[in-house]
Amino acid sequence: MNIGIILESGGRVCYVVQLMNPEVDAPTLTAAAPAVADRPSAPAGFRWTRQRREVYGLLIKERDHPTAAELFLRAKAHIPGISLGTVYHCLEALTQAGLIKKVNIERNPSRYCPNLSEHAHLIDERSGTVVDIELRPGIDLHGIFRLPAGARISRADICLKGSLPPAAPVP
Repeated sequence: MNIGIILESGGRVCYVVQLMNPEVDAPTLTAAAPAVADRPSAPAGFRWTRQRREVYGLLIKERDHPTAAELFLRAKAHIPGISLGTVYHCLEALTQAGLIKKVNIERNPSRYCPNLSEHAHLIDERSGTVVDIELRPGIDLHGIFRLPAGARISRADICLKGSLPPAAPVP
């Protein structure tokens, strides 16, 4: 018998208790990994499978807007039997649940972003590095663009191209 109990405090996972056989074994108490602790609440019906936790944890850890293929290579180090198809399914489920964003840049492979706040992306044309760019507080996109009369912006996916300084820290 294998029972796992998650202890939460203030909406954040603090410890994971694992009981292999509760009648024989003493429980083990381990601090939750940061990827688990930072995991947001999922909508009803969404299940945090081992693979989804791993893929989400990798996105949170690096925050470098990887492609599915890049995530697959990283995930194989932790789950050797994971397939590229499973990584794609995990990313689709996380995107559909609103837990991550899919970033499409021209005809390149999709990239994935765990930052759910309103922000833009800057793509370094030399290296291909993608970084999050925060929008200044109070900026109203309706005042920046000349929209047709009566048009309203409901959402914006803004990708800027340019160059980062050679030793620019990734925010």
